[in-house]
Amino acid sequence: MASLIEVKSKIAATRNTRKITKAMQLVATSRMKQLQKTAISVRHFASELIRLWTSELHGIEVPRWQADHAVDGKKVFVLYSSDKGLCGGMNQQLIKTLINSRVWLDTPADKRVVVAFGRKGTDYLRFRKIPVDQSFVNLPDEISPADAYGYIDALLDYWDDQSVSAIYMVAPHYKNSFTFYPIVKQFLPIAQETLAQHLGPNVYRATSKEGEQDVKKSPEQLVYFEPSKHTIAESVLENLANALFLQAFYELKATEYSSRMLAMQNATSAAEKMIDEKTLLLNGIRQQRITQEIAEITGSAMVIN
Repeated sequence: MASLIEVKSKIAATRNTRKITKAMQLVATSRMKQLQKTAISVRHFASELIRLWTSELHGIEVPRWQADHAVDGKKVFVLYSSDKGLCGGMNQQLIKTLINSRVWLDTPADKRVVVAFGRKGTDYLRFRKIPVDQSFVNLPDEISPADAYGYIDALLDYWDDQSVSAIYMVAPHYKNSFTFYPIVKQFLPIAQETLAQHLGPNVYRATSKEGEQDVKKSPEQLVYFEPSKHTIAESVLENLANALFLQAFYELKATEYSSRMLAMQNATSAAEKMIDEKTLLLNGIRQQRITQEIAEITGSAMVIN
């Protein structure tokens, strides 16, 4: 049986661990709330761009963003993951979603191009001997649209290469603080049937219906475009591509801190449970010692008598 000193030492160490996990839980909760608002705001911005494109710019073709490249060309897979751990199984789920996806399995190994955002995904892919063409690590929790252009341009360099047929993103779809869905979504070319992957079917359905209603209510001849309708369409799709990238990034960060909050909450609960168990054991040892001392005193008194 453990000694009294050992049990006291374990209780003290567990209490110190509980203080750390509780502090990390509070920090993650605070950061999650901020990033959650940003992620939802970017998603709303993207939905408004889609509504504008659907209602006022329907039928306009913009080759750079919508052109179909070679069907048998390379496919770029953009994997989002965190730089730090202690966020539950989020990174594992994202990685499994990538390597188990149909588009990944159907693409020959020599035609896969992987771009990784985050240290955890990068390290795992390299451990699995999967080549990583570009890796971006130690990204801040919040990046401005201006800073995001550098990362987006890196992806567009692949797209401008006619040998690339499509670019896919592997990122979490943030639903709430307790639920997220890791999904593979097509980033380029931009197509109506793939936008629901980014916004979620419910948001996309509502946005599309609003766009259709706007088309019926506003005849095209009453809308004026300056300098031209095609130029506006190019600008809208360019901003939409930037918004989809930022949306995936902020949904990753919101999911990361949500997962970390839950992981630290579970760790704190486990520490409290362990403290209760060790305290009960401590009281049992004390009671056993008291009982033993009483028995020894009683035995000694009987011998003297």
